[in-house]
Amino acid sequence: MPHVRYFTLLLIGSLLSAYAQHLSEWSIKILPFFSYMHYLTFYTLAGIACFVAIPYVLLRARHRLPTFIVIVYLIIAIFTCLIFSFWSIFVLAMSGS
Repeated sequence: MPHVRYFTLLLIGSLLSAYAQHLSEWSIKILPFFSYMHYLTFYTLAGIACFVAIPYVLLRARHRLPTFIVIVYLIIAIFTCLIFSFWSIFVLAMSGS
């Protein structure tokens, strides 16, 4: 079960971070109550929150997983988080100016 939670958070965080701009444009068409920057900030922070939750999930499941698997999952999560989070923050910064 920790594998499913890990990959689900990794997938959701990656998709939210990579497609935050498109999701914001879609959200403006569906719910025009907030501005584009509000939606973009929300999706960016939601993607980063998924990446932050991954170590928590792994540390709670460390007694059920081998130590080597936990370390490999953490390395993959950190590498993926850095790439997608920097990209989504870059898009947020460029959209704001």
